[in-house]
Amino acid sequence: MPRLTLYGNANQLLIQSDAVGQGGAARLDQQLQPGTYYLAVSAVTGSANPPAQGTYLVDVTFDPALPPFQPLPVGTGPRSTAAGDFNHDGNLDLVAAILVTTRCP
Repeated sequence: MPRLTLYGNANQLLIQSDAVGQGGAARLDQQLQPGTYYLAVSAVTGSANPPAQGTYLVDVTFDPALPPFQPLPVGTGPRSTAAGDFNHDGNLDLVAAILVTTRCP
């Protein structure tokens, strides 16, 4: 199976597939702003089924976000973020971990 790598217009790595696609297909899901992007297809080292040379199909789906790409407040001193359906409502939720320090006398 091939590994897919998506790069931004400044050649920065945005996302890479883990080479374990559903139904035998590598897949990337990424929300992006309009612009120029580059997709690389490569073999996975040590793969039992290296990608065949030939033609690949790239299928792009546009799903608008509401509101698109607005900054979200996360509090003071965010250290990391995570996304998941934490309340099981079928919608992706975002959480942020912030640094809280308490000084003891």
